[in-house]
Amino acid sequence: MGQVFRATDSKLHRDVALKILPPEMAASAERLERFQREARSVAALNHPNIVTIYSVEVADGIHFLTMELVEGEPLDRLISDRGMPAPRLIEIATRLADALAAAHDKGIVHRDLKPANVMLTSDERVKVLDFGLAKLDRFEMNASADSQLATELKTTEGVVMGTLPYMSPEQLLGQALDHRTDLFSLGVMLYEMASGQRPFAGAPADLAAAILRDSPAPLAARRSDLAPAFTGVIARCMEKRAADRFASARELLDSLRAVAPGLSAATGESAARHEAPAPIAIAVLPFSDMSPAKDQEYLCEGMAEEIMHALMRIDGIRVASRTSAFRAGRSGDLASIASALGVGHVLEGSVRSAGARLRVTAQLTDIASGYQLWSQRFDKEAIDVFAIQDEIAAGVVDAVKARLGPRSGRVHARTPAHDLDAYRSYLKGRHLRGIEDFGGAMRAFEEATRLDPAHGPAWTALAEITVLSAHMGMILPRDACASARRMLATAHALQGESAEGLHVEAFAAFLERRWREMEIAWRRAIELEPDHVLALGSFAVTLCGRQRPDEAVPLFERARRADPLASFPYMLTGWGLLVCGRAQEALRPLEDALTFQKDDASAIAALCMTHVALGRFEEAIQAGERGVQVAHRSPYFLGVLGWALASAGRTSDARRVLGELRARPASSPTAVSEAWLLGALGDIDGAFDVLACAEDEHQGLLYYTGMPGFDALRTDPRFTALLRRLDLSPE
Repeated sequence: MGQVFRATDSKLHRDVALKILPPEMAASAERLERFQREARSVAALNHPNIVTIYSVEVADGIHFLTMELVEGEPLDRLISDRGMPAPRLIEIATRLADALAAAHDKGIVHRDLKPANVMLTSDERVKVLDFGLAKLDRFEMNASADSQLATELKTTEGVVMGTLPYMSPEQLLGQALDHRTDLFSLGVMLYEMASGQRPFAGAPADLAAAILRDSPAPLAARRSDLAPAFTGVIARCMEKRAADRFASARELLDSLRAVAPGLSAATGESAARHEAPAPIAIAVLPFSDMSPAKDQEYLCEGMAEEIMHALMRIDGIRVASRTSAFRAGRSGDLASIASALGVGHVLEGSVRSAGARLRVTAQLTDIASGYQLWSQRFDKEAIDVFAIQDEIAAGVVDAVKARLGPRSGRVHARTPAHDLDAYRSYLKGRHLRGIEDFGGAMRAFEEATRLDPAHGPAWTALAEITVLSAHMGMILPRDACASARRMLATAHALQGESAEGLHVEAFAAFLERRWREMEIAWRRAIELEPDHVLALGSFAVTLCGRQRPDEAVPLFERARRADPLASFPYMLTGWGLLVCGRAQEALRPLEDALTFQKDDASAIAALCMTHVALGRFEEAIQAGERGVQVAHRSPYFLGVLGWALASAGRTSDARRVLGELRARPASSPTAVSEAWLLGALGDIDGAFDVLACAEDEHQGLLYYTGMPGFDALRTDPRFTALLRRLDLSPE
C-alpha cells in the first residue's frame, strides 16, 4: 500500500509518520481511491489502541498521509518461542479485541491483522497499525476484489510469507468477507502469543491447505498453565466457518474479560489489570403469530418488548434494541441475526391465542454452540400474560446464571393487568406507534387508560404520543405539552420514575423552549437507561440545535451502537451534523439510514437539504420529489421540495409548490419549511411573517436554526432578534 517514513512537522514541532503512495499506484484511479479510503477509514476511528491519522496531503503530485508516530517494538519481535506470560497475554488480547470492536462498530474491517501490524510502546500501550486493506462497505465485502487479493498473495512470495499465515479460510478462497475474518486472524495471533508457535505452518501451498483443512495442535499440549476457558476462546476464533466464530469482536471482548480472572490454571495468575466481565448480550425477537386468524401481531411484538424491558433490569445482561432486533428477526437465520446485533444468545418464541386462552412457547439459543439453553411452553388464561412474560424472563436468567455469577439478579414480578382488554389496547398502541400511525396509537392508548386508569405505562405512552403528535404538527404544541404533563404526573404516581417518562418530559420541555429542564430530564433518562435510543438521539440532535456538536457526536455514536439496524439513529446523526453546518459529514449517516429503511421520509428530506447545501441541486430535487411521494405530499415535505427548487433557480416550479402548499388547511406544521421556500424565492418579509406563526405555536423545527433553509434569512436583523427570543444566540 505504500512506503512509511519518519518526518518532522515543522509547524507543530512534532515527529510524525508519513505514508506515501508510490507514483505507479497514484497513477491508478482505483488504487488512489483505495489509498484515500484508507485515510477515511482510520480517520473515522478514535480509539487509544488504533493509530491516529492527522491529515491527507498531496504535494508535487505525491499523495501521502500524516499519521501518529508510534515508537516501540512490533509485536512479532516480542513473542518468544515459549509464548508470553499470562498477564501480558490477556492484557494485549483484550486491547486488540477492544480496538477491533471499535473499528467493526464503524463498519471497518482490517483484513491484514498480524503481529507486524501491532506495536507495543515503551509504556506497554498497544497500537494497531495499517488499515491499508480496510473497506467501508458496512460488512458487505466485494468477493471479486478479495479473489484478486488472494491470487496476488499466492503468487507474490514476499507478500505470502508476510500475510498468509494469518489469513482466514474465506479470505484464502477469495470469498466475500465480513468482520469475522479479523477474528480468525486475531485467533492465530493469540495462539502464537500463547505458545510461541503459529498454529499453521509449511511452505505457501501447504500452509494454505492447513488453514483450510487442519485443526491446530491443542494449546493445552504446548501451554499447560493456561485455563481451558481461555484456550477455548482462542480455538473458537479459529473456527473454519465464520458462523462458528464469535458473532462480533465485542462478544469476543466480553469473553476475554470473563476469563481474565482465571486465566492461569496452574499458578492462579490473572491479568495485571482487568475489568469486570461485560454483560451477556441477548436479542429478543418478535414472537411468531400462530393464531389461525394471524391477527395477533401486536400481542407477539408486545410480549417480546415486555420481556426485553424485564431483562434490561437484570445486572449483567445487555439486551439488543427493539428496532434492530425486530428488523433482524425477519431474516430467520439465527447466526446472521446474532452477528448483525453483536449478541451471543437469541430468545424466540410463538403465540397462539384462542378466545380466553394463550399458548406461548419460548426458547433461548446459545449461538456459539447451537444448543437451546432453555425452552418452555405455557398454556394459560390470557389474563395471565404478565405472569408468562415474567416466567420467560426468569427462565432466561436461570439459563445464563452461571455466567452472571454474583451479579445475577432476579426478575421483578409486575402487577397483573387489571383489565385484559386495556392491556391489549396498550399493546395495539405500541404496535401502531411503531409503524408511525400516530392517530391510531393515540386512540388505542386513550382506550387503555379509560379501561384501566391504574396502568402507568399506558399513561406514559399516551403522553409520549401526544408530544410526538405536537412535534409533527397534528395538534398545537402548547396545548399538547400541558396535557402530556398531566398524564406524566399520573404515570409517575402509579409507577415512579422511569426513563420513558423522563424522555417525554424532556421532549415537552424542548417544545416549550425550557432548555435547562430539557437537558436535566434527558440526562437523567440516559442515566437510568444508558441504551435508551430515543433519549440519546433526541438529546444529541437538540444539542446540535444549540451548536454543541462535540457533546452531541458521542451520543449519536452510542445511539447507533445501541440500535445498529434502525434508521432512526443514523437519520438523527445526519440531521444533527447538517444543523451544525457539516453537510459533507451528514451524507454518510443519511445514506445509511436509507439502507435500513428506504422510505424513511425524514432521512430523505434531510438528504435533500444536504445536497442543496453541497450545491448538488439535481440530486436534491430527486430526493425532494421522492420525499413528497413517500410522505403523501405532506405540507412539510412540499416545503422542502419547493425550497430545493427555488435554490436551484427553478422559480416557476417552486411557486407551483408554494401554491399547493397554501391550498392546504391553515393549521399545519408547515410554517418553517414554507419560510425556507419564501426566503429562497426572495420574499424575506413573507418568510418572517410565517416564522412569527411558528414561534407563537412553538413548532419544534424552528429551533434548528443552523439548517441551511435559514441561510437566506441570516443577515436580516430580524433573524438575530429571533435567536435572542429563542435563547439560541451564539454564546
